[in-house]
Amino acid sequence: MSRFFILLVIILFALTAALIFGLYMALRPIVRRRGHKLSYKPFGLATLLLIAVGTAMIIYGNRVGQWQLQTKRYTLIFNNLPEGFEDYRIVHISDLHVGSFADCPERLQTIVNRINRLQPDLICFTGDLINLSPDEIIPALPVLKGLHAHDGIVSILGNHDFTPYNSTPEQQETNLKRIVTIQRDSLHWHLLNNQNFKIRRCKDSIFVIGVMNQSYDKLLVRRAFPIQKADLKKAMRQTDGFRILLTHDPTHWRREVADTLPIPLTLSGHTHGAQLRLFGWTPAAWFFDDVSGLVKNRNRCLYINTGLGGTAPCRIGVPQEITLIKLKKVQ
Repeated sequence: MSRFFILLVIILFALTAALIFGLYMALRPIVRRRGHKLSYKPFGLATLLLIAVGTAMIIYGNRVGQWQLQTKRYTLIFNNLPEGFEDYRIVHISDLHVGSFADCPERLQTIVNRINRLQPDLICFTGDLINLSPDEIIPALPVLKGLHAHDGIVSILGNHDFTPYNSTPEQQETNLKRIVTIQRDSLHWHLLNNQNFKIRRCKDSIFVIGVMNQSYDKLLVRRAFPIQKADLKKAMRQTDGFRILLTHDPTHWRREVADTLPIPLTLSGHTHGAQLRLFGWTPAAWFFDDVSGLVKNRNRCLYINTGLGGTAPCRIGVPQEITLIKLKKVQ
């Protein structure tokens, strides 16, 4: 925490000082032309005040905010839901970034306990199991093995699971194989890499479709390492009826699903809600058209979970999220 905190304070100090000094320098000639002097004292005091407030927010976000855990509950009604899946309970989680819990495994255990208390029929995990390395998963395995759902756990890969940020292409391939092996063989999750998973209830069935990460830029400068691995056509093969799509980045839904494909429900993560929301505003809106929560487009729904872990150990106004979705059929 200390390195992260010190770095953020330094950045905060530098940006605030530069901004206010720039404002002072811009106003000074204007004021002088009017025959007055402009004192820097109020600008200096404003700099100190902003730094103090920012520092307090960072401390709060690190010590308190990042561990606030909420459960959101939704009942979604669909006209083509098979009768056997009336009141079907899906727990949606995302962006575990298990390295976030390296020093506090009890926090991860709390999350697992709360999920199990919801008695889900299915758990859907929409990617980013790690921050940077598959090694992060090993100490978390005993806790993650405690997750239970009647029909198991279905998962997909997120951008961090491809380890593009600190690895060579050869290392990325090795890391990806490790993550796939751990999820399928150690955790016994149904990892879907452009694949689908059929769930039966007596004579009825639904399909969960899972694709690999697919990202589209709202801003061209947004991603230095775009990962575009989804093959939705392949994943949808031999599926019919009611479909649930798992795709890590919600920009994929907006680009390929929302207006065309017969997929009633899509689950995503990735945005984290920027782990910052103040007075309803979040910087995630700069990068994503759909930031968090439930989004509807005619008869298609997207749900964006803001995640449980994070690459930065700080959350302000965006608690960790577990989502319980109950499926209902139009009567």
